[in-house]
Amino acid sequence: MKKILPIVVGFLVLSGLGAVAVTSGTIYNTEFETKTEMFSMVFSSPVIKENDRNYVDVHLEETSNYLMHPGQPMIPKVVKTVELPFGVQNVRVNVAPKNVHEYKTTGEIRPASAIMPLMTVRNDNVAEYEKDEMVYSNVELFPSDWYTSRVCCGLNADSELVTHVTLHVFPVRYAPSAGELSVADSIDVVITYDDPGSNLFPTVSTFDLVVIAPSEFSDDLGRLIDHKNNYGMKTTLKTTEEIYSEFSGVDKPEQIKYFIKHAIETWGVKYVLLFGGLNSLVFGIPRDDKSQGTNDWHVPVRYNNLYDHPEHPLEEESIFDPGVISDLYYSDIYREGGVFEDWDPNDDGIFAAMSCPDVENDTGIDMYPDVYVGRLACRDSREAKTVIEKIINTNTLFFLLIKASITS
Repeated sequence: MKKILPIVVGFLVLSGLGAVAVTSGTIYNTEFETKTEMFSMVFSSPVIKENDRNYVDVHLEETSNYLMHPGQPMIPKVVKTVELPFGVQNVRVNVAPKNVHEYKTTGEIRPASAIMPLMTVRNDNVAEYEKDEMVYSNVELFPSDWYTSRVCCGLNADSELVTHVTLHVFPVRYAPSAGELSVADSIDVVITYDDPGSNLFPTVSTFDLVVIAPSEFSDDLGRLIDHKNNYGMKTTLKTTEEIYSEFSGVDKPEQIKYFIKHAIETWGVKYVLLFGGLNSLVFGIPRDDKSQGTNDWHVPVRYNNLYDHPEHPLEEESIFDPGVISDLYYSDIYREGGVFEDWDPNDDGIFAAMSCPDVENDTGIDMYPDVYVGRLACRDSREAKTVIEKIINTNTLFFLLIKASITS
């Protein structure tokens, strides 16, 4: 396998493709420092093989990933994520192919199969290869560019908040009607961004974990919080009543989310525990409107509005999923530039909408977690006591076993 070529002196190891050379060009202004990162990808010649369905498959030694849009040609792609500092703005990506060669194919490239349900009542569950004739009759290259990119904020493997630039690079492009491939020997990538150079977060955390719960659980949670603190995890409780009186938002879920943002930026919190679920499985109303469940929830939930109309439903009649609860909402605090991510970019009050009838789609939502969030969906004090007792007993046993293994 060929390696990535260094472009300039100075190396930064990035995941996925080995060593990447990075240089920094600096332009000073009143607020930002403009920086540049550059690297190159080098590729082997494509391998074109006929398959048993009268199509051809195209493979690259450097990747096992493919562009997999149903009915469209399966094109090799390289997925690479570059980490930039948190809060950078105006990220610009430039991709330049080098030494592009043309190849003839002996047949059409295999189309990606339709997405099939995990379970089906039918016995003819066979992946179909139905061509998108609009793509296959086109004279233009597919995909339309050498890459796509996305910029998001979120945690990295070291639990640090960073800016993620994800690239989907296509070293091979296909002109279906001509039966030709355009293949780049290498691709140069230049990423330029404006770095504020300031750290938004405290260097030393006041708390590691914050528990969010209604005040009715405060007495029960006292034991759990003391237990966490005794074992070295700095923990505190913030009641929903306090949050609603201290923080603004379009609704109560957003008020809680603004508090979590505050806890990250002032306390250095890494973990959030939402303590409380629907108050009754029989009488509780799980959803107050399209975007929230609040009135009958101890800690409110956010509903997304990602309507799913499957192309291959399990039954003959059409089915769909009108959106589900997602506590990722409470974890996804920031989007590009360190801006608060509210999951409602068009401000229509319908959160995380996609394919929702008579509602504009919410495009560009970040969806990357910025803090670790969990929920214990207790309905009442009895359940709370039971769960807390189990946590304490399990943790105590675990630490006793660790201690015994160390001393033995």
